[in-house]
Formats: sequence, C-alpha cells, structure tokens
Amino acid sequence: MEFPYWEIVSGIYHIPEHLGVYFDEGGMYVRNVLARKRAVYVEHPAEEALAEKLSQHQLVVVHGPKGEGKSVLTLAALAKKIVGDRAVVIEMRSDWRDYMDYMDWLIDVVDELRGVEREPILYFDASKPGHYPLKPWEGDVWYMPPSMEKLALLEVVQQLAREEEVAGVAVLSDDLYALAKDRLGEHAAVEVRSDDARFLQALVESYSGCPAEAAAEVAKEVGKHGDNRALMAALAGDWLKRQDCRREAAAEALRRARDRAVGFALDYIWYTVLGGSSEKANVHAPLIVLRGLYGSISPEFARDILTTFLGKCEYADDDVVRWLAMHHMDTLEEAMRFAAKQALERKRFEPEELYDAMLYGAADLRRRNVFDMFSGQRR
Repeated sequence: MEFPYWEIVSGIYHIPEHLGVYFDEGGMYVRNVLARKRAVYVEHPAEEALAEKLSQHQLVVVHGPKGEGKSVLTLAALAKKIVGDRAVVIEMRSDWRDYMDYMDWLIDVVDELRGVEREPILYFDASKPGHYPLKPWEGDVWYMPPSMEKLALLEVVQQLAREEEVAGVAVLSDDLYALAKDRLGEHAAVEVRSDDARFLQALVESYSGCPAEAAAEVAKEVGKHGDNRALMAALAGDWLKRQDCRREAAAEALRRARDRAVGFALDYIWYTVLGGSSEKANVHAPLIVLRGLYGSISPEFARDILTTFLGKCEYADDDVVRWLAMHHMDTLEEAMRFAAKQALERKRFEPEELYDAMLYGAADLRRRNVFDMFSGQRR
C-alpha cells in the first residue's frame, strides 16, 4: 500500500512557482500578500543571513513580530535554493502530532532525493496565511494558532538536521519561538524586523508602482510603528495604487493608527476593499461580520450568503466577495474580528461609516436567521 504521505506532508516542491515565487523577465516576483496579482520581490535585509544558515544543513528558525515579512522572506530564500542548488522543499503539515512515527519514511525520502542529486529542505510555517496555494485535502481551511503539541514536528526537523545533515526552516512568531526555543536543542535563529527605511520604501513602491517621493512619505509613517511594518507597507502601497499615488489619505491613516496596526487595517478595508462607498459597504458588511466570528469561508459559500439568504445578488461585487472570503494575514483577520465584535456589542469604532454598515449587516443577519444557518454549515 502506498504510504499516505499527505498525512504529514503538505507538499513537495521542486519548482519556485509551487511556493508562489516567480522568476520572469530578469526579475523576481512573489505572490501578492493581498491575494491579488503578483508583486515585485523586495529583498529583505535578513535574507542573506537566512541563506547562509540554510547552507549549513541545520534547523533554522525564522522569528519576529507578526507582519514583518517572515513568510515571504522564507519562501523567497527557499525558491532561490530550488533554482540555485536544485533543492526540493518538503512542507510539513502543522496539524499532525505523531511525526516520530514517520521518521523512517522521512529519512527514506531524504535518501531518495539525494540519490537523484537533489537536496531536501524541510519547511514549516506556523502562521501560514490562507492566500498561499491550498492543497486539495485542505479545502475550506479555518486556520487556528498551533499549540505546543502540534509543534512537536520541530523536534523531528531538528533531529533530521542533526543526524542526516538536512536543512530545515521553521517560521515562528516571537511568542511561539519563546515557548519552543528550549525544546529545540541545537539550531540557528534569524530574527526578522522590518525597520529598514529603504526596504519599507521599496516595498511601498513595489505594491503601488508610485514614484519614490510618494512612497518615501508613506514608508516614513510605516517605519514609526513597532510591528506589522512589512504588511502595512504592502497595504499602504496598494492604497496608493488605488488612489493614483495620492498619498495624503494613506499617510494620515498611518499617523492616526498610532502604532495600532488593526486601526490601519480597518481604514484599508474601508477605503480600498470597499472603495470608501457606503453603498458597497452595506452590501458586503454581513460577510465581514461572519468572517470576524467564524473565520474564512469559500468564495462560493460567501456569495450564496449574499445572494440566496440576503437577496443582494445584483449588488454583490465578485472581487470584494472573494477578498472577504479568504484567510488573510493575522492583522487583517484581527481587524475583521474586532469590527464584528464591536458591531455586535454596538460599540463604535472608526471608520464610522464601516461601523454603521456592519451594525446594519449584523441586524440583517439576525433578522434572516443566517447566524444559525452559518453555524450549522461550519459544523
């Protein structure tokens, strides 16, 4: 019987496109973190350190505050290893705890790859957002933070790295790394902090396509925050792109956020996803409420909610529905959870227009008993 590798492995990748990284026309592109078209890759200041440590065939932990670019940095470094060193990336599932039972199988895979002159790299991202390509068996995934039990696979990666001289890379938040550090044994660590002004400006330019002057002003405001800087630079860049490079609104929203990334994320949802339109917000606000309460859903189910149960068929925007349905970076998810909770408790937040729309959306969901239907569907 063929070994059910999918129980412990999400995928085995031998071309960079599998990781959402593209080499084209002399440039390098990454899957856009906003789940839209691909973006020009901006090399992170920590990439050189990560590449060096990966070449030493050991477990490397990439850690840092959320929203600082850890996942994209790691995928880019792995893609370059595929192209330059003929590496094969083995992505480990994060929801399987009995990895030690499959150690022999993993060793066989390592030996087989080396037998055809390919170098395996084990990869695990504890905060992988849902806009990365989903595997067929993952379906409608609702990501939850992994527990320490589910991080037992890190010990397997560390053991393989030590005994088989296999490179491994794990992406962890700072708090998760603090919990896991002592149980990992010998490993290398790469800290990721996106506080470099030139990197942030380049990131804004990549996502906006705007001139350096406009990007520099916005990037300066991003740099004043303590975390989520890579994500906010991407959001701000997308905002500039949609505003024809007019930077005043995005820069003011960054200043108003006052080191609270969720506040900026709410402004982004209102001004860019919903276009600053109360009419569009009133149509789609019920989805934000449901997403905040229950997590990501399939775009098809999201559209069914708006059309079949709420009667908004002719007004629903497919792009908005698709964006709201999928799982996003942690800060955007947190923003939707916050907005849903505030609306249900009738506690105002800014932008006030978004609050008003969500208050109406929550009432509409109650009136049509969609909450009960939705809970049953998720079960």
